[in-house]
Amino acid sequence: MQENNKKNNIISNIIYYLILAIMMIIIIIYRVDVWIKEPCFFGDEGALVYNIQTKSFFQLFAGLGMSQSCPLIFMLFNKIIYSIFGLNEQALRFYPFFTGILAVCFVPLLCRKIFDSKYMSLIFIPLLAFNENVVYNSQEFKQYSSDVLFTIIYFIIFYSFKDKIKTKKDALILGIIFGVSGFLSICSEFIVAPMLFYFLYKFIKDKNKSLIINFCIPYFILSLILFFTTMLPSMTNGIL
Repeated sequence: MQENNKKNNIISNIIYYLILAIMMIIIIIYRVDVWIKEPCFFGDEGALVYNIQTKSFFQLFAGLGMSQSCPLIFMLFNKIIYSIFGLNEQALRFYPFFTGILAVCFVPLLCRKIFDSKYMSLIFIPLLAFNENVVYNSQEFKQYSSDVLFTIIYFIIFYSFKDKIKTKKDALILGIIFGVSGFLSICSEFIVAPMLFYFLYKFIKDKNKSLIINFCIPYFILSLILFFTTMLPSMTNGIL
């Protein structure tokens, strides 16, 4: 009986990973085609390119002009791309293309955390991969594809550690991970906020002050740095 169950599990895994591999090959071919055939930069993309082009690496840490705001990791990556390849549309759009592919790759991990059946990922992968808006943003010189990627990653982190933070070191590391979210994806801050309250509730309920302190301090320090370096320059552009 156990041998039959073992054989069935092996066959089930082979079928699952075979379907998953075929789907990923199709998705990558499709996304590469979209990436290569994308239209020229439109006005907002051009303004973002100009912002990154005319600023040094150090100046990017102080935010952007033209009332634009963008995650630091996006700006630094594309500053490197621009420095190497110049004003090349395919090269500058590689980051959204690549993060769009990675987002699809992380879907099975997230589904395994949420659902009992691994086959659920075979439903959600095409829903994400071929969604019209997601596909469009994967070839636009904007941070939206990376927003999707890091949102999925933070959900995976949350489901992986929501009941495993027991020591001050764990709380400190989690606070740092949550604190850097805005530097990776500004939109992910909205996802991280309810997760933050979840952990705070658990720590307060357990009356564990050390976990609260170690969790909150790095998060708030990094959030303040994000606000003054990225958000405030955008909000006060042309005013201050």
